[in-house]
Amino acid sequence: MITVTQGDATLTLQLDDHQRVLAAHSLSDDAVLLWLCGWLPGRNVREAQEVAGEELLLSHPQWGLSEARLVDVLLKDVLYRTHRKVEISGVIICRCRNVTRETIRDAIATDPMMAREDLTIMCKAGSGCGSCIGDLDKMLADARPKSKRWHDQPHSHWVLLVQESLERWHSRNTQYPAMTVKSFQEGVVRVHVQGTLSADQEWDLVQGLSDYWAEGFPAPLSVFLDFSLAQTAKISSER
Repeated sequence: MITVTQGDATLTLQLDDHQRVLAAHSLSDDAVLLWLCGWLPGRNVREAQEVAGEELLLSHPQWGLSEARLVDVLLKDVLYRTHRKVEISGVIICRCRNVTRETIRDAIATDPMMAREDLTIMCKAGSGCGSCIGDLDKMLADARPKSKRWHDQPHSHWVLLVQESLERWHSRNTQYPAMTVKSFQEGVVRVHVQGTLSADQEWDLVQGLSDYWAEGFPAPLSVFLDFSLAQTAKISSER
């Protein structure tokens, strides 16, 4: 059992040996924690942390940055604690050959793109009964370049930053309706505009956001505004 706390929010997780969540509990009746406790079971903690903020914003558009940040911080704390537990205990992945997780990680680090069969030849894990092959495949997949990352950060990180900047921009441009980040995939931001605009207004909004984000993000972004006559704006800038 792992318990983490952020302010008044307390989350308790029961994990298996593969860092999958078996059960999640909270003593609070806070709606965000109830959502998180219902969403987490069956998910790997690291994978859950990468997408939790974005999933929360997509499933509950009425919530905002503070709620998404809360789940992000709680799961980061869980990751820190599970990482320490793994490194200290030296979890054995292949019991037939007595090969630890750390030994397998060291072998994978020599070539994250290697085939699982080559990994078995190198460290002997998976050469016995074969029950650990699924774990080896997952460790290889985790070590390979992540398609769900942008500039070495998970998409949930950029969703929070874009949403925060969008709220600041809207506070200075109140003539436009409220907007929320709908998704972020490999530098493509999809923004939902809560209302209808004329074609000229849509064009002005695209240009305004393009100029605004061009000054604050480290690489090109493609911004898609999700409403009746959506436009696509290309942002090409370097910090």
